[in-house]
Amino acid sequence: MKIVVLNSSGNVGKSTITKEFLYPRLTDALIVEIETINASNINNGRLNITRYDVNEDISDLYMKCIENENIIVDIGASNLSAFFEKVLDFEGFLDMFDYFVIPSVSTIKETEDTIKTILFLQNIGVAEEKIKVIPNKVKNDVDIEFSVLFKNTPIEIDKTIFIKESKLFSDLALLKMDIKEVYQDDLDFYKPKIIDAETPKEKMRFIKMDMCNRMAHSLIKNFDEMFENLFGVSSQKGDTNTSRTSLSSKENNEEEINVEESEDF
Repeated sequence: MKIVVLNSSGNVGKSTITKEFLYPRLTDALIVEIETINASNINNGRLNITRYDVNEDISDLYMKCIENENIIVDIGASNLSAFFEKVLDFEGFLDMFDYFVIPSVSTIKETEDTIKTILFLQNIGVAEEKIKVIPNKVKNDVDIEFSVLFKNTPIEIDKTIFIKESKLFSDLALLKMDIKEVYQDDLDFYKPKIIDAETPKEKMRFIKMDMCNRMAHSLIKNFDEMFENLFGVSSQKGDTNTSRTSLSSKENNEEEINVEESEDF
């Protein structure tokens, strides 16, 4: 599977969705990071990741797409225009990608940019079934929080597929770990380590890891099902059973937004 992760807004969770949701569920996947401004994952030794400079010859990226069955191209917002300018020069290059995943948060600017990103993809000929929007950082009710996006989107968005706001990701950042690293099948795995810790600092670190593991158990089940519902295939690396997220249905409010042509493209 070849996936592009993009949004003309930054800070919507592209890199987190790439490394914590998509990458662990694809066998032998390669992440190609296209990012010149925001924080990079390039030094994360737990990821099979490389970097592509949009100023370089695009043949290198083309070769990676041919050589790798599973590839995730994570594009920084500031690099979108340059990336698509190059890709669109080569007939059929865009068709190599199976899906275009657009993470979004519920704030107005990011919602507007999400819709602009969808419209842009449609304008360059990407089929609707290839465009997948993932509402991110949902606090309570996705229908209410993303009502503006659902009302104004030019495509159908599956409201059962979303990522809830979780303390897990901020705690993992403090630990400098990812979900796969902290996860243990045994929920009591960290208890002996907490008891045997030699310093208060070490004890607090194991407590934090224990709490992250407990949050991860629930999240992994949700992510496995999300992946299957989003792409119509089971996780290639799934280790847990899945559980369905239930949502209460709310009517969208009547708030309108004005979508102008994006300067990011």
